[in-house]
Amino acid sequence: DPREVCWRRTQLTGELPLPAKDTDGKGIDSLLRLCNFANAETECLAIAWLIGCLGPGVPVPAPFLTGPQGAGKSTGGRMLVRIVEGMSGDLRRAPKDEENLIAAVAAGWVTALDNLSHMTPDLSDAMCCIVTGAESVKRALFTDGDVHRARYRRPLLLTGIDVGVIRPDLAERLLPLRLERPTVRRTEAELWAEYEEVLPVVLGSLLDLTVKVRAAEAETPTDLRMADFAHLCAQLDVATGLGALPAYRASLDDL
Repeated sequence: DPREVCWRRTQLTGELPLPAKDTDGKGIDSLLRLCNFANAETECLAIAWLIGCLGPGVPVPAPFLTGPQGAGKSTGGRMLVRIVEGMSGDLRRAPKDEENLIAAVAAGWVTALDNLSHMTPDLSDAMCCIVTGAESVKRALFTDGDVHRARYRRPLLLTGIDVGVIRPDLAERLLPLRLERPTVRRTEAELWAEYEEVLPVVLGSLLDLTVKVRAAEAETPTDLRMADFAHLCAQLDVATGLGALPAYRASLDDL
């Protein structure tokens, strides 16, 4: 019953467009045309991640958008985030400490960190917790002994060219998405005008596809750390034949 749902809004909460109906999957093609993904395998992994973001009960790996300078990593990251967060969704710099990172994570759904150049052990550990879930406990303000307890698990997105050595526990929770430089350059105004125009169709196509994927029956791979996401990839393959699960396995070998 919608009357029993508590809707929470923060300053990071944006407005989503009304999804278009009867899109026949055209929105997915429009999105992929705007992003500079390097190959079909990367495209199907991006689609799988977006579907995973629509299911709060399923932990999803963090897309790590990489590629040469000028490949549109930040723009591609914004486009993915804004499908879920609305046009107000944006990328931000990584906070300097875990407390500020958790505050940013708790205020929205997708947390997107831009232009990462290195990862400290503390930041790497915090990212692992965000992806698979953790709990934060600290002293409640204006009290002597009470505590404030917060549980969090959110989709996370990262962009960067090279962050150096990635620790194994974080590598198992990442989803490498490689981009390439576009052959034809467009202005920011042209690109975002087209994106905003097709966003209702993109969202409608994504929701239609999500319904098909969730209805698909598939076996759960038992050899991958992010088993829920691997199962979603298998469902996507049953529904579309895209080959998301083999692409996911191959992506883990790239880290």
